[in-house]
Amino acid sequence: GRAGRRESELAELRSKLCYTSLSPEARNRYGLAEKVKGNECFKAGEPEEAMHFYSRALALLDPSHPEACVVWANRSMAALKDGLLDRAEQDASQALELNPDYEKARLRRGMTRHKRGKYKEAAEDFHTLIQRGSTIPDLPK
Repeated sequence: GRAGRRESELAELRSKLCYTSLSPEARNRYGLAEKVKGNECFKAGEPEEAMHFYSRALALLDPSHPEACVVWANRSMAALKDGLLDRAEQDASQALELNPDYEKARLRRGMTRHKRGKYKEAAEDFHTLIQRGSTIPDLPK
């Protein structure tokens, strides 16, 4: 399924990044540097390049690292900008699996679901944000 494909994608990247030769601390440090590169590409209007760096970050970061859910949500936003709606929804859902309280991931998943015509699921995500008293600017209260 999707989780298997996602894990095989990350495993392939890990083999290219000499993953096993790095200490866990080095992997996290390099993963965070890849996240920064992804952020720079996204801000420059290059969502495809941003997804590349976010994927590398995800391959390097320990899944329990607090920034892992942020990287999944960032890759979700880049995929959304690039029109890859299935991937955007999957990545936002993965971010929420790691941290169900991460508001940006829930917002991005709701936005993606809305664009995909999944209005009921999108409304559930938006309703959850409103119920939790979201701090995201411009979200109706």
